[in-house]
Amino acid sequence: MALIEKDWLSFGHKFSERAGHLRPFYTGGGNSPAVTPSSAVSMVMDTTREQSPVFTQFLDCVWQLLVQKPYAFQFNERFLLVLHDHLYSCQFGTLIGNNEKERKELRLEERTYSLWGFMKRHLTEYINPLYDAERCRNMDILVPDIAPQQLRLWVMMYNRFEEGIHPREPLLSALTILKDHSSSLEDHLQLLEKIGGADVFPMGFHEEAFDRVYQPAVRCGTVSEYGYFGARYCSAAVEIMGDDVQSL
Repeated sequence: MALIEKDWLSFGHKFSERAGHLRPFYTGGGNSPAVTPSSAVSMVMDTTREQSPVFTQFLDCVWQLLVQKPYAFQFNERFLLVLHDHLYSCQFGTLIGNNEKERKELRLEERTYSLWGFMKRHLTEYINPLYDAERCRNMDILVPDIAPQQLRLWVMMYNRFEEGIHPREPLLSALTILKDHSSSLEDHLQLLEKIGGADVFPMGFHEEAFDRVYQPAVRCGTVSEYGYFGARYCSAAVEIMGDDVQSL
């Protein structure tokens, strides 16, 4: 975020012209000239000439480095995709305008929300589980491998909305999910250790009713007998069977 602020926003990258954002059409009030059909066409043509996916190319380069050296980045692919999407969504005023002067004249800080505030509220979604701070400590510069066979198509960027293509889940996303699941299992294990040998069956619930729901899963091999998920299957049985449980 600091890099985007420093080297793109403050430096004066023309986000609106490069992304093809529509210019405001003045009606002639005040000192603004009236817009005729011919002048409107001219404005659109001028905007088209200046349009170029420079920021998208920058994000693609960062993604190539992220794929080649995943240990060197604290953020993941989703972070880059969110930046790209909100450049064109115009839901936030951060990436609108061609320079600081224009953003101040449009009073974007007062009239729009900040993209950085939105992203800071979702930082856990952008964490790269492969980041290695110790390994990066002695690195001066990241040198990419620019051999043609090492450059890859960013499928989650360019093909994610293609109906005929179903890209595999990115490795980093899968690792993030596994890490969250592992943390959840550790928390549950700590809870079980606190419970110790306490009875996991609810008041009035019979083991026979539990077996009716749980044993089929055991026979299918989906869980080990009276293993980790015993209490969860027990509570599910209460919800599914309802009053029938009490009749056993």
